Amino acid sequence: MIYRAAGMFFAFVLIATALCRADQMQIVPTDSDRSAFAKGEAKQRAIDMFQDPRVCGIVILRERCLSDLDALIGGAGAAGNDANAERMRDFARTGDIDRFDKKWSDANSLMFPDAAWTSDPRETWLEGAGVVLESSYGPSPPMISQIMSLPMYKDLAKHAGTAGPYGTLIPRELAAAVQATAVPSQKDTTDGVLDDVQKVQDALLPALKTLFPSQAQPAVSVADTPKGDMQLGVYVASANEMFESPTLFLQPSSRAFLNSVALQLANVQLDPASAAQTRILAQGFLTANGPDDWKRFHADWQNLWGRALASLKTERKDAFAVGMLSAQIAYNAAILREAGPAQEQLDMLSGASLSSADVPGLADKRSAVVAAGPRDWAALNQAASALTSAIMSP
Repeated sequence: MIYRAAGMFFAFVLIATALCRADQMQIVPTDSDRSAFAKGEAKQRAIDMFQDPRVCGIVILRERCLSDLDALIGGAGAAGNDANAERMRDFARTGDIDRFDKKWSDANSLMFPDAAWTSDPRETWLEGAGVVLESSYGPSPPMISQIMSLPMYKDLAKHAGTAGPYGTLIPRELAAAVQATAVPSQKDTTDGVLDDVQKVQDALLPALKTLFPSQAQPAVSVADTPKGDMQLGVYVASANEMFESPTLFLQPSSRAFLNSVALQLANVQLDPASAAQTRILAQGFLTANGPDDWKRFHADWQNLWGRALASLKTERKDAFAVGMLSAQIAYNAAILREAGPAQEQLDMLSGASLSSADVPGLADKRSAVVAAGPRDWAALNQAASALTSAIMSP
């Protein structure tokens, strides 16, 4: 009887799991659902930016950086925003590290007020789901990440019944268990204290990845022109800068971006073996899931993009260099403030030939960068960012 009862229970679990999965397969996110989920992802990226502000130094990510911050605190003139918030918006817009207030790094997790759960529970639930999925990609040890996310998981479990079909993504027995889980301190290393959270993650996160697949941010588009070679240079410089932040690198939108850039590099490789290696690396970016992958892929990336540059003819190589240097100079001026490398980059930019008529004012914008010099960081960032933006314009 005992074995039979256990078998019947096991069969019940299998049937319940199959029905749950069938319900998940029938979920079709609406545009409103996708917007709410994306807003949650953006809010979490803003929290990540507080922990590592280097992301806003990357010129082609500054628009997203500002959009993420606005998702969290509201846009210009939003009710409740003070001068400090507007200063942070200016930081996100320019990447100027002098505008970043380290006090914002104290914000390391998100909670939604009860009023949000009451006024629009489905949208709030989807925002929370976006938060927990985005936060799951960080480089923190799993237990620390689970502790930081537990309050949001408790809310998702509590309000699963008001989330429409999405409530089926958390099995009822796990929802009840997570709601009953006490929030431990970060010093609590008791075995099993977060087992229920792990089970919810195992059930919820794969379903969210399927329902709301990540897209490359920014999207990669390279024309078969000298301007396209410059754009490829900007993309490669931006990829190099992403590697400086494991938090940014591990975001799926970043890894999709790296995949796209690597595929573009494979297309310009003259050596078939190098092209094949680059395509393998491109695929690897999509499955990277931890700091060890970040370290391993960095060495491969440096080697392969260098080979791609070396394979270009002189005029294409110069165009690539102009794009790459413009993005590097802006990032250095905004974040790193290294005078020696800045001077070297300015010398190289000054000596590179210009061959694109597709970039309005290209020569004047390059001259403005060179004239700014390696010490006036604000002016150099502004001029180099303007050159980079011109190169990346449609």
